[in-house]
Amino acid sequence: MIRLLKRVLFSVYKHLPISLRWKISYFSSSRFLVGMIFFIEKDGSLLLVKHSYQKAWSLPGGWLQAGESIEEDVAREMKEEFGVSVTDIKILKTVAARLRPVIDIAVACQFIQPPEHDGLEIEDFDFFNFNFLHPGIIHSHRAYIGDYFNQRTKVHRG
Repeated sequence: MIRLLKRVLFSVYKHLPISLRWKISYFSSSRFLVGMIFFIEKDGSLLLVKHSYQKAWSLPGGWLQAGESIEEDVAREMKEEFGVSVTDIKILKTVAARLRPVIDIAVACQFIQPPEHDGLEIEDFDFFNFNFLHPGIIHSHRAYIGDYFNQRTKVHRG
């Protein structure tokens, strides 16, 4: 019965004007925020930040804005938060959060020049050795760091 109903609905749908089909698709689909998480290394150490709006340390990141490419987002966020440009942008991992309508994209990149925190969003930042990461890292970033470290270790060994 449901199969027949779907078939009828799809048949009607394909004859609708494209603009109406887009609206139906948009309103009937899940919507997600796209979070960006950045992995930036220097001399074997990982950049962590202390945001002014969080109590814990975390990886730098932000939200992808409508119409932005991933590379544009990385460039904008790094310019806003650290006043610098970046290079070697690589997508590492994409994860759909289980309990929230969020898709996280983990990205590696490198600063072109030394960073300075903006004093507004970033209170503090530092590069931490992988063996001595700050103990107060936000819970949701620990798994990302563990995955990154494991991948990094495999690449350096292989």
